[in-house]
Amino acid sequence: SNIPADFFYKKPDPENSMALSDIGFSELRKKEYGKARQYFKESLAVDPDNPYALLNMGVVLEHEGNREQAAAMYRKVLKVRAAQPAGKGKAAAKAAAGRGLGLRKMAEDNLKRLHLPVKPQSGPQSSATPVPRPAP
Repeated sequence: SNIPADFFYKKPDPENSMALSDIGFSELRKKEYGKARQYFKESLAVDPDNPYALLNMGVVLEHEGNREQAAAMYRKVLKVRAAQPAGKGKAAAKAAAGRGLGLRKMAEDNLKRLHLPVKPQSGPQSSATPVPRPAP
């Protein structure tokens, strides 16, 4: 058996992405935007389609004044399908789909609040300073 290869070269586990996203959310709630950004960045390195990390990275970017980058994160949330946990049954899949719809709604709300379209377009944008909605 090739133990080092088995240990060090496994595929990234999406559960690790969720754990990193959860820690990032905790930092976001404390308004530690730099720390939160790092955790969301690491979460997205493991799972680039983690909708929680995408949405909350958008919130961090918004707080940092990067409205267009934030909007790009929110738009990615709209493209990500709700994760369906394998082998958990219809109830778990339905709950996951519901969370996905909730995240998409938050992403849409954040885009509307920024006065930015769901799809990118060129032209002047509002300079209002809205308060973003993070994902729980």
